[in-house]
Amino acid sequence: MRGNDRINACLPDELIVEVFRLLDSKPSRDACSLVCKRWLSLERLSRTTLRICATGSPDFVVDLLARRFRNVRTVHIDERLSISFPTPPGRRRATDIAAVSSVRLHSANGSDDGVLDSNSLSDAGMTAIGDGFPKLEKLSLIWCSSVSSIGLTSLADKCKLLKSLDLQGCYVGDQGLAAVGKCCKQLEDLNLRFCEGLTDVCVVELALGVGNSLKSLGIAACAKITDAAMEAVGVHCKSLENLSLDAEFIHNKGVVFVAQGCPALKSLKLQCINVTDEALTAVGTSCLLLEVLALYSFQKFTDKGLRAIGKGCKKLKNLIVSDCFFLGDNALESIATGCKELTHLEVNGCHNIGTLGLESIGKSCPRLTELALLYCQRIGNFALSEVGRGCQFLQSLRLEDCSSIGDEDICNIAKGCRNLKKLHISRCFEIGNKGVVAVGDYCRSLTDLSLQFCYRVGDQALIAVAQCSSLQYLNVSGCHQIGDAGLIAIARSCPQISYLDVSILQNLGDMAMAELGEGCPNLKDIVLSHCRQVTDVGINHLVKNCTMLTSCHMVYCPGITSDGVAMVVSSCPYIKKVLVEKCKVSPRTKRRAASVISYLCVDLIRAIWILNSLDAVVFSRRFPVVEKRWRGVCKSENEISAEGGLNSSVFPLLPSDSELAAAFVDRKRREGSLRGFGVRVSQSAEGSDSWVDDPITRHIIGIYISNEEGGDDNLLWPLILHTKGHYCILVLPMVEPRHLKAFVKLCNRSDCGNAVGVEDSISTILLDLPSITGAFMVAHAIGDIIIGDVAEPEVVVSASPSVGGLLDSLTGSIGISSISSRAKPVAAPVASSTPSGIAATGTVTSDALKTGSRPLDKDALRTFISSSMPFGTPLDLSFPNILSIRVNGFSSSDLPPADLKQPAWKPYLYKGRQRILFSVHETVQAALYDRDEIPDSISISGQINCRAELEGLPDVTFPLIGLNADHIEVLSFHPCVQVPEQGADKQAVIFSPPLGNFVLMRYQAVCGLGPPIKGFYQLSMVSEDKGDFLFKLRLMDGYKSPLAMEFCTVTMPFPTRRVVSFDGTPSVGMVSTTDHSVEWKIVTGGRGLTKSIEATFPGKVQFAPWKPQKSPTSSSAFGSIADEDSDIETDGNNNNMVNVDEFLTEKMSKDLHPADLEEPFCWHAYNYAKVSFKIVGASLSGMSSDPKSVSIYPTVKAPVEFSTQVTSGDYILWNTLGRCPSVAVAKV
Repeated sequence: MRGNDRINACLPDELIVEVFRLLDSKPSRDACSLVCKRWLSLERLSRTTLRICATGSPDFVVDLLARRFRNVRTVHIDERLSISFPTPPGRRRATDIAAVSSVRLHSANGSDDGVLDSNSLSDAGMTAIGDGFPKLEKLSLIWCSSVSSIGLTSLADKCKLLKSLDLQGCYVGDQGLAAVGKCCKQLEDLNLRFCEGLTDVCVVELALGVGNSLKSLGIAACAKITDAAMEAVGVHCKSLENLSLDAEFIHNKGVVFVAQGCPALKSLKLQCINVTDEALTAVGTSCLLLEVLALYSFQKFTDKGLRAIGKGCKKLKNLIVSDCFFLGDNALESIATGCKELTHLEVNGCHNIGTLGLESIGKSCPRLTELALLYCQRIGNFALSEVGRGCQFLQSLRLEDCSSIGDEDICNIAKGCRNLKKLHISRCFEIGNKGVVAVGDYCRSLTDLSLQFCYRVGDQALIAVAQCSSLQYLNVSGCHQIGDAGLIAIARSCPQISYLDVSILQNLGDMAMAELGEGCPNLKDIVLSHCRQVTDVGINHLVKNCTMLTSCHMVYCPGITSDGVAMVVSSCPYIKKVLVEKCKVSPRTKRRAASVISYLCVDLIRAIWILNSLDAVVFSRRFPVVEKRWRGVCKSENEISAEGGLNSSVFPLLPSDSELAAAFVDRKRREGSLRGFGVRVSQSAEGSDSWVDDPITRHIIGIYISNEEGGDDNLLWPLILHTKGHYCILVLPMVEPRHLKAFVKLCNRSDCGNAVGVEDSISTILLDLPSITGAFMVAHAIGDIIIGDVAEPEVVVSASPSVGGLLDSLTGSIGISSISSRAKPVAAPVASSTPSGIAATGTVTSDALKTGSRPLDKDALRTFISSSMPFGTPLDLSFPNILSIRVNGFSSSDLPPADLKQPAWKPYLYKGRQRILFSVHETVQAALYDRDEIPDSISISGQINCRAELEGLPDVTFPLIGLNADHIEVLSFHPCVQVPEQGADKQAVIFSPPLGNFVLMRYQAVCGLGPPIKGFYQLSMVSEDKGDFLFKLRLMDGYKSPLAMEFCTVTMPFPTRRVVSFDGTPSVGMVSTTDHSVEWKIVTGGRGLTKSIEATFPGKVQFAPWKPQKSPTSSSAFGSIADEDSDIETDGNNNNMVNVDEFLTEKMSKDLHPADLEEPFCWHAYNYAKVSFKIVGASLSGMSSDPKSVSIYPTVKAPVEFSTQVTSGDYILWNTLGRCPSVAVAKV
């Protein structure tokens, strides 16, 4: 050190070392070690813990560490951790630097400082540890498979002070463990999980050697350890406090020996299938100090065993019972009566435990702080009422697949347990807004909330939860009624949020992302997967202020492009993991942040088959690269399998087309139809799809391929079944053998199915298989190609085009190549206009290869598959490219200029007459209440569609007026957009256009002109079957030319009542009725409405007498499925299938909120009227452009056409006299 060194002169070594030990981070200690040589040597003395990865050179690393860090007392070596270690170079100093740079150590306070690289640890490394760390007290060797008894014996002989030894997954023998018992007399903690080489001999020797000091013992999957070993433990280990046993060869005798010989036992965890009530009775009689008891997968336990526990173990605090099918309410009553100090209870898959058992816990266990109920179908509503009244100290509640628990239970918990801090609810379909609102009102200390797949929970619940300002963890995955309003309330009121999972929220958009970015600066982990409305704009707002973000999952978000991924990587300095599709990572992003990007592994397809209505395979495609990988995985699985013979569950080869067709016909016969039953019925056979008892088996099927060599048939699963027209499409994705084996095991169980609620359900398996989603995408894309049902963004054009342009479009669409230099891309749907100049709806469609018009085009399919999923990996399933490639394929003449790079969205170059079409489409959403206490809301979502038929790879500059105005709130662009040019009130968008129609940009805005239809709607029921209504509306108030309303219709829906008659005459327009609605057509066509008018409509409506609603029939519940995925039956069994669908719907309706089976707005009847309209001439947001200002580089003569149209979305007039939903807003 330079200058006066007063610190080193005054402070002794002991005090400086103590200061180093108080530093809580490794960087701080490293900085101190660089001050001077004395501090370097003293800082090394403060290191007490090492973590080492088992990859590298162990002898060299351990020797180096032993010489530098003499006070190390704890060593962790985990072979599962793998970080590349540089090869030691020849020079000593370079070697030392390389080794030290990969070492990350721990201080005395045990903080996690990092990991060190070493090789797969061997006996030589064990000897080096023993020589270098004589003060070692704790050693953990996780899955160090190269360590043997020789190395363990050497270490035990030198580390006499060893107190804790973890040998999980190490294949050591009896000799090594016996040496530990002989030498390490202070050993207290021993873990022998998955040590398959050990027998009773070593456990006996160990018990003789360290029986007086041993306090904790764990044994799992040690097939050669039996009751004899447990007898030795019971005789010699009198101080044993913790015992964990997972062994199928230990019986009552072994557990009884331990219970009677270890009176100090405090924790007992058992998973022994051969243990019965006799063993538990011994535990209850002898282990009076027991505090923790966990029982897993016992088929022979009854209430008798737990009665003994309740009678004897008065100090029991923690009880876990999992998959103990013969335990009932009496067992929990005994525990509640005897174990007054119980604080933690978990009941998992015990199907005979019901409401009475839980009520007894609430009455008798006032100290309960944690409660978990998983797959408990018999615990009904009001079961938690007693818990709420009696367990005021409850802090954690977990409910999973408890379909009978509803809002009343949650309300009682919230009112009684106001100290609740953690609430996890998953797939409890009776719990909705009411219960969660109560939690927000009463449990203000809540920090951890999970509401996974609670379909009845919506924005109202989250607005109430926002009162819990201490909330740090929030998971609302799959709650499809939650949208921007709920998340905005959370963002504004819960600034401490650090984890957020909003995956599969279809109504969540960029506004919520912007609010999260402003209000949650501490956000570290966010999951956005399957949020289809979140775009790059929302991501930009999110990461602008959430700089602490470390993890971001955003797979299957079509609005997020490579720009969004780049923003996350560049704006978050602490980011560690970004999960995204591989196609959304640009080369630049990959270079900058390859280490933090994880790709979703959905991209492996094994095979595709297409069958016609006669069940014959008309097209098939196999991917040899994927099959080679599958066969290798199967081979490895067979080699490591203890039982061997996996042919019954793992099919290593693909069947031929004829074998698959025969198996498909056999399944169709067995399941009653093409789709199958979907639920277990009397005809279901064990091992079949319907035996699984889950409706998903109508879409993800398995077929059995006949085994020519004899034995059981081979299962081919999971096959994605998608029907389109007269064709059935089967897609087989790549999965792991363990998933297939899990499904086979599930098919042979008597208690499978969601109705029973077992843990290992098919939903659990499918959630671990993201490849299923990718296979569905492939199947739907192929189905669209087969029948030519491919929709593109509509581009509305102006008055009739020139002959050349029209001729080019038509000849290109039907594939006539002789008119131009070569065939152009397929003309996507383009709307023409009427001569009046006002855009009307009409399309020019391609002559697609539709079913019935011409046979299946196999060449088009081969072209599409080759280009979109090379080697079985789906890359590009975009519809415009599908259309173009299907007809034209690729051509060697389509080569871009040498100085230009051809983008992925333009697979080949256009050739023909050039033109550009722009069309602004805006949708108006509104909720009009006509109430002082509830403000009206109106918003506009718009998009600019484009079609650029330009040769080469030009850049187009498209100026927009109004883009920077204050009322444009959200903005996102197509990936082809390059650079925006800022202006005072305009912005030029520069892009390199792809082929076909595409969405250039999307935006959200406020309506500056006010509502196009405003007024009020009133409906009053004068009797049970008769109502009076009144409309008073004003149309186009404040609107001027060129805006014109083409049509306007107001509909009063009555989905639950049948209209008998109505009486009333409107001031304008005409009225018509159907069985369930009254429709008022105000503007019907002609020249359209260009000025403001007032319209009134008083009337009366008469309904048929009220009848109770029945369960939805198959036609109502599955109408949407039949439209696209209808079953084409060939065996005349349709009547049987209708009955099955009714049964399936009735079964599903038990667990679904009625709003999921009806129109949600009509949950409370007669609440609203819906307005439909269309306005042309200009946009309502002010978004516009001058076609003359559009420029193209390189310059070409191409006409530019621009049009706009505005349509209504959910434009709702709420009944002023009735109930209506609304979102609370903050008062300023």
